[in-house]
Amino acid sequence: DGVLRLGGFLGTVNKAYFLADKSQTPLSHQRTDKRTIQFKVPSEALNAASTVIVVEVDDAAHVDVHRLLSTNQNNTLRAFDGIAVGGSFKYGNGKITNNGVSRWEDKNHAMTWPIYITKDCTFKIVAEYKPSKQSNTYIVEAGTAQVSGITTAEDGSYKGKNYIQQELGSIKLTSGKQIVKTHPNSTLKGDLMELRALHLIPLIDK
Repeated sequence: DGVLRLGGFLGTVNKAYFLADKSQTPLSHQRTDKRTIQFKVPSEALNAASTVIVVEVDDAAHVDVHRLLSTNQNNTLRAFDGIAVGGSFKYGNGKITNNGVSRWEDKNHAMTWPIYITKDCTFKIVAEYKPSKQSNTYIVEAGTAQVSGITTAEDGSYKGKNYIQQELGSIKLTSGKQIVKTHPNSTLKGDLMELRALHLIPLIDK
């Protein structure tokens, strides 16, 4: 949409420009709230594979750990980027076929992501994971809202080793800080799953 939003930086931006621009022509930018700065950019990237913007700032460490979620584009909360709660989770090797988190051994084990949004929004929640041998129930929650799901078992309709996507429903979030959390809903039968990511897809009124 011609706007790039940088979330979580609390300091001052002195200048921004494209790395490929030898003249360092400044990009127009403005702070829209305490945590968010937006830059005016072309509607199409200079390089489809990798367009880099240099942002010169005061106090680069002055940040907020809450991640900005887009309310008009799809968001991916990767398990590798989450904050693990309890237990000794097992992480894959990071390759595209093995970048999930498994060994959910207790109903108190959880993965959390601190996030924030700049306006109220309803998101469709999709979990991406490799099933375990047995089905279990789990919950995704944020604020006072939550959705639940039942994992597909390996020996049921799932017969491969690829990650699958499971739509869980929708959650309405209010503007401001939230904690997105996923965890088992009951005592586990074996491992819960190998979670790769949660996808939060904005439901936009037309």
